Amino acid sequence: MFLIIFTWTPPHFWRSPSRAATSTPRWDPDDAVTHGIAFTRLQIVLYTILLGLSTLLPVLTRMSGVIYLLAAIP
Repeated sequence: MFLIIFTWTPPHFWRSPSRAATSTPRWDPDDAVTHGIAFTRLQIVLYTILLGLSTLLPVLTRMSGVIYLLAAIP
C-alpha cells in the first residue's frame, strides 16, 4: 500500500508553467518551471508506469485476488 501511495504522489503534484502562473497552490518545488516541460512529462510517464506496476504487485505476489484486480485496473 505504501508503494502505491508513494508512486501516486509525485505526478499528482507536478504542474506546468501555465498552472504555475496562476494562484493555484502546489507543494512540489521540482515542477516544470525549474526543470522544463519535457523532463516533467518524462517523470510523469515513468511514475505512471511504476504506479501501474505497483498497483498490480499485490496480485502478482498473491496477496490479493481477482476482486482486487478488477477494482485496481480501472
